[in-house]
Amino acid sequence: MTPAPLYHRKSPDFRGDVLYPLNALREVAFDLFERQRAKYAGREEILRQRVPPLDCLWNDVLHFSPVHPARVAELARAHGLVWHESPWFQIDPVAAGFTPANTTVFRYADTHLEGSIPDEEFETFDIEQLARMSDLPASTREYYRSVEPGSSRYFIFVGVPHVLHRGPVDVAQASIIRA
Repeated sequence: MTPAPLYHRKSPDFRGDVLYPLNALREVAFDLFERQRAKYAGREEILRQRVPPLDCLWNDVLHFSPVHPARVAELARAHGLVWHESPWFQIDPVAAGFTPANTTVFRYADTHLEGSIPDEEFETFDIEQLARMSDLPASTREYYRSVEPGSSRYFIFVGVPHVLHRGPVDVAQASIIRA
């Protein structure tokens, strides 16, 4: 059985065939690091967040969604929110080498987290469980209902479990989809 895919938005300025976590990007392409780090303006404390199962920092991991971005786009449009179609990498987690040793799941069950993320928000990565995470959670739908229609400033993956992978990922063979 083929495992459920994971998704990662392809940045407009992406170069090469490898996705790098933010801290590694600093060494590979400092200009891209600076642009990606800007996404955390006003939320710098998250850059100091530890990911206990992987014994690293938040910015030492790549973030993947188990929810197809077209589902997220549909929800955004249904609530009158601005959605910019873009390319997304569709990743086969087996081919990419995701294992419980280098990957964990940030459940994002508590969408009102402030400060550091408690350990219980992380769970062991299990490739067989990805399919159960492919639907939009009720908390995500609720959040989208609360965002002002016409807004383009909202967190698109609130409440969606994040698959966090420590280290770079080769995307040379990954499919590219648009959503």
